[in-house]
Amino acid sequence: MFWSSIAVAVQEAVEKEMDIDISDRYKAMDNESKGKLIQSLRSSGISQRIIAETLGITASAVSQRLKGAELTNTYSNCNSTVNKLLKVKQAGLSDDAISKILSTGNTTITPEDVNAFFKVFDASNQANF
Repeated sequence: MFWSSIAVAVQEAVEKEMDIDISDRYKAMDNESKGKLIQSLRSSGISQRIIAETLGITASAVSQRLKGAELTNTYSNCNSTVNKLLKVKQAGLSDDAISKILSTGNTTITPEDVNAFFKVFDASNQANF
């Protein structure tokens, strides 16, 4: 919520064509904060070009931050799904039951697919040990 309030303030400043220089403050931020700020500004409707000009960075840097945020969200969603699958497996559901839960519409997941997933997951966890 903090980032959305900053985004609103920056958007108002941009719309009023106020002469503000926040590039020094932006440069002092940590990477995570920079990404959150850019994502919040973009989701509030400010163009990538205006964000870049306001923060004193290139449009390419804005684009990279937005792509990085998308990848982080995708990874978080994937991690959440894996955790749910592990809980279902630990609860004692069979590979057959899990495959029926996961199969929808045009997507068919076989018990062998589920079994292979858990084998790969277990092997990757052992390798990271």
